[in-house]
Amino acid sequence: MDTNRSDPILYEKCSKDFISAVIVQSSKENAEQESGVKLLADHKAFVDSLRRNKRTWKVPWFIVLMCLLQISMYLIDNRCIRQHLMFMPNAVHEYWRYFTYMLLHSDILHLLMNICLQFVIAFCLESEQSHWKVATIYISGGISGSLATRYLQPELSLMGASAGVYALLMSHIPHLLKNFPLLTHRYLRILALMILFLSDICFTTFHILINHNTNPRICVEAHVAGAVIGLIFGFFIYSSQAKASSNVMKQELEPGQQSCILVTCNS
Repeated sequence: MDTNRSDPILYEKCSKDFISAVIVQSSKENAEQESGVKLLADHKAFVDSLRRNKRTWKVPWFIVLMCLLQISMYLIDNRCIRQHLMFMPNAVHEYWRYFTYMLLHSDILHLLMNICLQFVIAFCLESEQSHWKVATIYISGGISGSLATRYLQPELSLMGASAGVYALLMSHIPHLLKNFPLLTHRYLRILALMILFLSDICFTTFHILINHNTNPRICVEAHVAGAVIGLIFGFFIYSSQAKASSNVMKQELEPGQQSCILVTCNS
């Protein structure tokens, strides 16, 4: 009878011990899982900090090549070259002229201004996007400028890379919108772009009102067309650098470190 009476007490004691052991084991597993997740988060934050501080500038080969071509064409410029490369209203069916006019400039001031602007504007773009994307924007802006001139100012001849420069300038807007949190000196970039844009607008307005847009003649239609194409194409062509951030940790981690972290998380 005494044994039968103690059975419920013994059973209750064993149940409490079993539940306590399960709780302790569950707490250990949760702690291990949390430590594994914390290790992953800490390492990802470390890799992200390395990525932000890492020098990512690349040589902007495309814009360097274009600057060299434009300088070379200016040095060897003559009437024959202009007759074959400049965009002219009586040669609209010679389709290479829709691009080659960008290689020619009217004087040294025109050349230096376009070269300096396009190099400064394209340096960050080509380093952070890619050569072919910047090339696409630049060439598309130039072609759109010649097309706008053909249909809106059909009596004008055209030379200079201003339409391509405007395309690069306006393509900074989609680039900033897509990658704003990841870019260095982002507020300084916005300020610089606003200064460039507003100063050019003021100069063009002054030249039209005071000099009546003569000597030299500025083709505003080509500038506007290049700017619009750069803005639109930038949203379609430029990529967000955040998409590649998930692969950064895999590239930075060694295989042994990846295995160690995975074992910690699965334990």
